[in-house]
Amino acid sequence: MKVLLTGGPTREYIDAVRCITNRSSGKMAKALIGALLKNRHKVTAVLGPCGIECPKNVKVIGVETAGEMRKHVIKEAARADAVVMCAAVADYAPVRMSAGKIKKRGGFLTLKLKETPDILAELGGKYGENKIIVGFAAETGKVEENALKKLKNKKCDMIIANKVGRKGPGFDSGMIDAVILFKDGRKNRIGKISKNRLGYIIVKEIEKLNEA
Repeated sequence: MKVLLTGGPTREYIDAVRCITNRSSGKMAKALIGALLKNRHKVTAVLGPCGIECPKNVKVIGVETAGEMRKHVIKEAARADAVVMCAAVADYAPVRMSAGKIKKRGGFLTLKLKETPDILAELGGKYGENKIIVGFAAETGKVEENALKKLKNKKCDMIIANKVGRKGPGFDSGMIDAVILFKDGRKNRIGKISKNRLGYIIVKEIEKLNEA
């Protein structure tokens, strides 16, 4: 298969030096890339700033913002058999970016934010009937309930849900506490597992969907 994968965080700039971002390390994306290559799939990776190194046979497109990620994902998705949205894309971005560094002036600073493009929903709406669409849901509570809503609303074939927080499996960790939900109602509660092992499980499930 030709697989398009996203990974890492995005950055939404407040001023010339500060940004809104998250703790995504890109480790799950790296694990998926390794599993896909081992199973002889062709990989294009659109990666936010996470510093992971990819083999030379992977087409890598580096981006920073959600808007940049959307631009390249929509373009590359047209040639893919499956799209795996593993990136932790910022939900909000500043309405305006200051050209210079914002200085302290005493008191409070109020930022006005706007929603970023919903790349997964756009992919599901455009390609949901003829491509495999895989999403991720990083949740702090009601993990399966929120992931199931995302699966249905964004027209995914499967979604990998995991609980995140400041401690334990998830961001920054090589471990993850995961459950895979499928469009047909199936559910695979995997539990705590290394991201490398989960990468192979996810790739196998994508292959099954491709063969169905």
